[in-house]
Amino acid sequence: MLDKERIVAVEWEGSEPATRPVRIAVYIERDRPGLLAEITAAISSCHGNITKADITVTDDRKGINHFVVEVEDLKQLQAILQAIREVKDVFNVERVRGL
Repeated sequence: MLDKERIVAVEWEGSEPATRPVRIAVYIERDRPGLLAEITAAISSCHGNITKADITVTDDRKGINHFVVEVEDLKQLQAILQAIREVKDVFNVERVRGL
């Protein structure tokens, strides 16, 4: 039997999808003006949110960029990685396990 006095009304706040931080490494073959903007635009085009960036360019104009990006799921992460791979002068992109 159901005790109506013990029923409590509840509401779930589920309007915002849950995101998780993912660290990615972007390897640059040749640094050039506007390259960072193109990489961040690729991430933004897939609705990724950059929460941290560490940009390193060597004396020979190569570089490695580490980003922490908030993503909703694996599909979104894969889309971000593919979009970055399509940027000219990027020669490798990979997920880095752990933060």
